[in-house]
Amino acid sequence: MTLGDHLRKVRLDKGLSQPQTADSLLVSVSAVRSWEANRFQPEVRHVPRILGFLGYNPLPNGPGWPERLYQARAQLGLTQEQMAKQLGVGHFSYQSWERDIRQPSEKMRALLEQNEQG
Repeated sequence: MTLGDHLRKVRLDKGLSQPQTADSLLVSVSAVRSWEANRFQPEVRHVPRILGFLGYNPLPNGPGWPERLYQARAQLGLTQEQMAKQLGVGHFSYQSWERDIRQPSEKMRALLEQNEQG
């Protein structure tokens, strides 16, 4: 199931219309329609509100660093540049990790793993 599928299911379970859901998420009705129809994926900045609306996190835990980094960033609703700043690394370094061009250093991996656990 996609994030849009989860959104539609929870919206219907709550008995809400798409306009009511859009108001709750602070987005347009067309955004909700597009997400639910799986025409578009929500921008990462909307993910934290969507997860709050759902009441759970349906994003799968990825097996590798790129997936895990993206999921963490999406949960926070941050751009790659903002995430890099949070981690105290350069934007291009972070971007290369998420694109699986390079791996984080051992020290950074330990820090990231520690943050994942708590």
